[in-house]
Amino acid sequence: MGSFFRRLVLVGVGVIAMQLSCSSDDGGSGNDAGDDDSGSDDTSTASNAGTATTTTGGIDIDDDDGDDVIDVNGEPCAADVTTAELVAIDIHIMLDSSASMLDLSSEVTSKWDAVVDSLIEFVEDPATADIGVGLQYFPLLRPGTNLDCMVDADCMGDGGPCSSSTCVVEGTVDGVGDYLGINDSTTVGICDGDASCADGEVCRSFLGVCTAPHPDTGESTVLGNGDDLLVCETASDCPVGNCELLGYCEYLDADGQPIICSAVTVACPTGAGTCRQYPYSCMNSTLCGGEDYATPAVEISAAAGRNEALIASLTAHAPEGLTPTAPALQGAIQHAQEREAADPNRKVVAVLVTDGLPTECEPVEIAAVADVARAGVEGTQSVETYVIGVFSEAEAAQAESNLNQIASAGGTDQAFVISTSTNVPTLFLRALNEIRGAALSCNFEIPAAEAGAMLDFGQVNLEFVDAGGNKRQLVNVADESACGDAQGTGWYYVRDADTNQPVQITVCPDVCDEFESAMGASQVNLQIGCATIIK
Repeated sequence: MGSFFRRLVLVGVGVIAMQLSCSSDDGGSGNDAGDDDSGSDDTSTASNAGTATTTTGGIDIDDDDGDDVIDVNGEPCAADVTTAELVAIDIHIMLDSSASMLDLSSEVTSKWDAVVDSLIEFVEDPATADIGVGLQYFPLLRPGTNLDCMVDADCMGDGGPCSSSTCVVEGTVDGVGDYLGINDSTTVGICDGDASCADGEVCRSFLGVCTAPHPDTGESTVLGNGDDLLVCETASDCPVGNCELLGYCEYLDADGQPIICSAVTVACPTGAGTCRQYPYSCMNSTLCGGEDYATPAVEISAAAGRNEALIASLTAHAPEGLTPTAPALQGAIQHAQEREAADPNRKVVAVLVTDGLPTECEPVEIAAVADVARAGVEGTQSVETYVIGVFSEAEAAQAESNLNQIASAGGTDQAFVISTSTNVPTLFLRALNEIRGAALSCNFEIPAAEAGAMLDFGQVNLEFVDAGGNKRQLVNVADESACGDAQGTGWYYVRDADTNQPVQITVCPDVCDEFESAMGASQVNLQIGCATIIK
């Protein structure tokens, strides 16, 4: 329904009016509340007595006496005017807390700190006090396991193998000693026992390389034997010299790629920061089921104590691990659907915040992750997915293309991609506020009936009043898929999946676009008591 940027203008400036009316004096009964024919009967005849009409006659409003009299094809209907209520909004945030979030977004602030600070500022803003906010992180760990490791034994439980495990060959340097080596022919990837490797290979932890002083220069040199690079877990794996652990430099290179280093032999180049130990992880410690992420760390809430719970969780959590995007998004959408089903008067959206593409838990292909978002928006309880990405400048272009696929499939047009070369906290906060504005757009609550009465959904109409005061009668269509038939005049009911009872009123995307672009100068009037005009 239009771009994020046009939706933002609705926040705090939309002027919407309802015209609540009584039925005309001829006493027609109209359609029963929740009748499936409301919004779908194309053969009804014109009447203000409760029978839906397919005509679109003009509307005259005479408010000299404080009441509006609406003329629909010559049939007058009295109407009162009141302020409409936008549907309340809940935002469920699925926050990437992988180890790469500790990379710096500036010389002094990590991506994690920048994002956390922005989230705290967002929930503390009084303008968001009535918005429900929930939170979960990814990755999550299998109970009883560790995430970080150096060797398989560190993983505990069923968490192994450690990602340091790789297939190596065993060899001997005559007169010197035995060694472990890798070459262009050894099996690539992580192994889980010798059976994972080819004949003549064994599965061992590869943490570094064997080094020894060069006999001529005395400089520390990486050892090899023929085509084999001598690798090691400890110094005992080296025939001579030391086992020098490999790591990565604090900053990426100009192409956004990691720079390999060690404490002695392979120093970080000038400007690349210090050498850090490579973050090996336990390959089966991460939870990979969508249901694992469907229970939030902080439940969605707009209650007064919401901020304390969110801030306590954010400040206590520490990034680690890889990026299981698909199950995390599936869990976020599942929980949002459950919340929306429990309270149809609130709209729930999922917000995926990430600094990396999927690296763990199948599927990892972007098209498959986009399918998860698409299933959410096409589900019985439709949930849109918004995406915010925080990437280095070198990664941003590719990331934007990939994340846009997820956002588009999730019904939100495009992702917000923030480069770490910019002011991350400011832009991240701006993205959250634009999401808030977009999610609030063009969804209206069903008006409450008078005490003891039941609202007749066959006697509901809408009109659109543009910035110049020009009025246009809107017509009811069955659902969003039928909006194309209405051409700038459509609206429809969002219905409960089980009872088929209307729970929200929504205008069609083209009407919503026009409403948003008017920057609060337009309005939508809800008319109660006149037979529904159906396309």
